[in-house]
Amino acid sequence: MAEESSGQEMDSSAEDKMPKYLDFPEEDQYENNERGDFIRTVISFFGVGLVLHTLFSVIIAGSQDLLGGTQIPTTAVLLSHVGPMALVIYTFPWFMQKISYFIRVIAIFSFMASGFLVITFVQNPYAKLVGVALNAVAHSLGEATFLALGAFYGEISVTSFAAGSGIGILIGPLYYLGLTSGICISPQETMIIISCGSILILVCYYILNKDRVKSHAIVATYTSHKYSSVPTTAKTQVHDPSKLSWWEKCSAAWSILPLMLSMGFTQIFQYLTVQSVFTTLAFTNATIVNPRDHYVYYMSFYGAGEFLSRSYLSWIFCCNPAISETVTIYKTWIPTVLSSGVFVLSFCISWFRFVESMYLIMFLAFVVGILSGCVYSNTLVTIQQTIEPRYEEFCLGLVTLGSNTGAFVGSFVGLWLEPFLRHRCTKIKPNAVKTCFTRYETRKWTQAICGGKAVDIKIEI
Repeated sequence: MAEESSGQEMDSSAEDKMPKYLDFPEEDQYENNERGDFIRTVISFFGVGLVLHTLFSVIIAGSQDLLGGTQIPTTAVLLSHVGPMALVIYTFPWFMQKISYFIRVIAIFSFMASGFLVITFVQNPYAKLVGVALNAVAHSLGEATFLALGAFYGEISVTSFAAGSGIGILIGPLYYLGLTSGICISPQETMIIISCGSILILVCYYILNKDRVKSHAIVATYTSHKYSSVPTTAKTQVHDPSKLSWWEKCSAAWSILPLMLSMGFTQIFQYLTVQSVFTTLAFTNATIVNPRDHYVYYMSFYGAGEFLSRSYLSWIFCCNPAISETVTIYKTWIPTVLSSGVFVLSFCISWFRFVESMYLIMFLAFVVGILSGCVYSNTLVTIQQTIEPRYEEFCLGLVTLGSNTGAFVGSFVGLWLEPFLRHRCTKIKPNAVKTCFTRYETRKWTQAICGGKAVDIKIEI
């Protein structure tokens, strides 16, 4: 008995002397921490995808107002956006691991805020394109940064990002249509209101559990200290998986080349269809009278399609992750081929003018959105399921190079295609020239159209 009591005393004293860092939490506390971390991850990545693509789609939906009263092709706005995006994506992923995520996020916010200031308050349409370019730098930095960051947070991070981007592409045109055509607010005021959303980028990054980004945490902890070098042997050397050689980066890029090509060609067909062909299709017998409103409606249906196809994997992963691999489309070239078919059909409609209903064009815009979003979301999931973990961060940051290159090529070709189709339309329909272009001829950036009357509401700083 004495031995037992002395043993118990020793155990209790040992427990009292046990260091606090070895006092592990209970299992329930682990579960609560994991659940809270999961929710924060979903909210953060979903929020970033939502903000980036809402602001992008608002700018694209407002293309006809940005260029109102000019004959500048619609794809000039898109080219001003995807050109800088492509430049950033071509260069940034190769050295982005040397820049802390905090600095990247601050840069994203700075470029986005400055871009909206130029778009909103500068009246010259060519200067507005500079603002679009600044916003594009923020978009591309944000996409590359947070997709790469998703390598530390699991599959739910990229599916949440894709879901948020899908909803953003839907919300943007609806927001712009509702305010400018529904409640008579000028395009300038509409942009001022939505630009406040850029602050949410900082909020979304703030709520993330950054302990997962271990390599950056280690660098931040030890860079301020100097240590004497210790001789190493082959047995003592440890390879840092966060640092890839140039050869490894090139090898990883080659492995995802088919996925990037699929994304690229899909973007080419998507933007040629939506930004160069649909902009030449307006109808006099439609319930929507203004040709400019036709374009915003097309963009709204396109956004609805992107929303469904970009977010479906996220909902499935949250509700029934066991079937996520079953419903993932690994052969992303299939929707790419279908996108080319929709482009050919839309081109024929514009060339021969054999369709007299805008509802078919709305449906085609919806299909384009479905196919484009399907390629985007399934490409991200495919990379996470097939690429080695140590290459994930680099590949997820690089893969959007394909989509941005495709968008750049599509918008560049669109500079020629839209005027070509518009000229063809004016020849075969000389008495209905207004149906050849979905844009106001004289509307100003500061004008609100109310009851068919233009009201100039100018805001200056």
